[in-house]
Parts: sequence; C-alpha cells; structure tokens
Amino acid sequence: MFEMFGIEPEMAENGLRIIESYHRCELGRKMEKIGEPDLAAEDYDEALILYRENKAAVKGLKRVIDKIQDPVYRRVLIKTRIN
Repeated sequence: MFEMFGIEPEMAENGLRIIESYHRCELGRKMEKIGEPDLAAEDYDEALILYRENKAAVKGLKRVIDKIQDPVYRRVLIKTRIN
C-alpha cells in the first residue's frame, strides 16, 4: 500500500512504531498525573521498547522510578532502560 506513494514498507513501519512510542509516553504521563507510578513505568518502558531514542520516555521513567513499589521491577528498569 505504501509503495504506490513511494514509501518503503520498512520506513512506514518505523514511522508507525515511533508514533506508537510517543502515544505510550503520553499514556505514561497521564498515569503519573493520577498517581499510578507502576502503570506509568510500564507505559514508559513500552515506549522505550518501541523506540529506543524516545527521550521523553527516558525522562518520565527517571521521574517515576523511585515511586515504584516493587524493588525487583525497579532494579530491572534501572539496569535495562535507564543506562
């Protein structure tokens, strides 16, 4: 479908992945505002999985990392996503 517009399928897929990443980051911000740091961390984590260069997701994850109740999950996020 994208070929008729001169767009490579890989480029289209990467673009959609970036859009979804920023959407998950926005969901993380909303979860953070309503006082759900665990859900916010999951959304920020998913945003980083989709698009590693999402700086807003890294900043958001750094903000909520201390508020996460589960120490194991907190350590995993610090070792795999923050560094």
